[in-house]
Amino acid sequence: MASPVHIVVASDDAGLTSLASKAAGDQWHVERCSKLASAEKFLAHPELKLILFDDQILGDADSPSTLVRLREWAPHAPVIYIAAEHNSETEKLARAEGVHYYTSKPIDAERFSQVVRSFLKLETPAITPIRRSPHPRSTASMKAFVMKSLNQVGFMEKPVAKPGIYDAIIKTTRALICTSDSHTVHGAIGSRENLTLGHEAVGVVHEIGSEVRLFKPGDRVVVGAITPDWSDIASQAGHSSQSGGPLGGWKFANSKDGVFAEYFHVNDADANMARIPDGVTDEYAVYCCDMISTGFMAAENADIPIGGTVAVFALGPVGLMAVAGARLRGAGMIIGVDAIPARQKLARYYGADVIIDHGSDNVVRQIRELTGGAGVDSAIEALGADEVFQNAVSVTKPGGTISNVGYHGGGEFVSIPRIDWGVGMAEKTIRSGLCPGGRLRMERLLRILQAGRVDPTRMTTHTFRFDDLDRAFEVMDKKLDGVIKPLIVF
Repeated sequence: MASPVHIVVASDDAGLTSLASKAAGDQWHVERCSKLASAEKFLAHPELKLILFDDQILGDADSPSTLVRLREWAPHAPVIYIAAEHNSETEKLARAEGVHYYTSKPIDAERFSQVVRSFLKLETPAITPIRRSPHPRSTASMKAFVMKSLNQVGFMEKPVAKPGIYDAIIKTTRALICTSDSHTVHGAIGSRENLTLGHEAVGVVHEIGSEVRLFKPGDRVVVGAITPDWSDIASQAGHSSQSGGPLGGWKFANSKDGVFAEYFHVNDADANMARIPDGVTDEYAVYCCDMISTGFMAAENADIPIGGTVAVFALGPVGLMAVAGARLRGAGMIIGVDAIPARQKLARYYGADVIIDHGSDNVVRQIRELTGGAGVDSAIEALGADEVFQNAVSVTKPGGTISNVGYHGGGEFVSIPRIDWGVGMAEKTIRSGLCPGGRLRMERLLRILQAGRVDPTRMTTHTFRFDDLDRAFEVMDKKLDGVIKPLIVF
């Protein structure tokens, strides 16, 4: 009787087979197939534990289709993709189609051996292993709210994702809708088909990968809207939100399914989730995902001196949290700019000293008058509009800082007013940023909530059940009924 096949190497690279064999030792049988068709007979084997493949087996014609076939033939076995060279778009595609681990050549033999062994569970873990979730993984389905195509949204059934060895699956309990979800649906990042929307959610750990050490099923967690690849060179350089390329840390509802579903997948779970303290409710914690993190980042990037002056343009949820962040940073005067009375009232609650209605008179002139003609030390652009950005530059004094967190979803260029920029020599610093993610960031924000320094739930104007998310999305998209932030209850 033929030996059972435990590892399939779908490649014509004999060196790859040799590495896999050395990692597996004598306990597991390795089979190499140079063509996908010849691999099919091994992939359905019930004792198959791991699939390795490289670019050669995919071919150039239809890589997504080939990946789908691999997963269909062997839904029970984890998959490792070894690329000829690293490509962020290829990695996104691979992960979206269920690849559990992605690396590139040349292969680090020691690291590769560790990865293979972790999938085969040959090595004794450094700590006592956590009992894994008993839930079935291959047939479970869930309800998800998706972008069907440009300008079209709705519900559909999707399979519950499977965690890679470092990943987790979260059962969603609370979520928030963001204006950027609307930008996405209306084409700001291009066309998407049946992409699950949403990037702000908290929940309960449902299942974890074999190498997740800090969490267990049943833990209540918050997940950052940005989930970086922490081993990426951009992360090592201090720009984790840009891991994998510009805005590469933004995965939810961009390069992978988002959180508007009964369950969602988290990459690099130990680094991208934080346990919610008992004294913080889900309704509070969900604001850490994006609104607090982005708003506070706006104040941090603005480099506000203690006692300094700051103008916050646009008092939506991010702008309101920028106001709160400016107060925590010790600003002496906070000027909020918005025309909507409800937002103006909230801005005063969060710490704004003066409110300017941008529709009433010349905003730049009013801010200069408030600062004795000098301008502000720092300006925060929290809308994403060319005119507003120009105003932010204009009201900032020489040597000051403009912090941009607005999502500029339209137009080809953003202008800088030449004279107010000192014809390029006024030493005005322009800084931009994408919401910081990571466990450390979430833990710090949760600590602020624990201490009662900020109450983000004042921004929750509407609450909807998950089954009514289509209506909730319409309310946020069209800014109906005085909405500021809609909370979704699962």
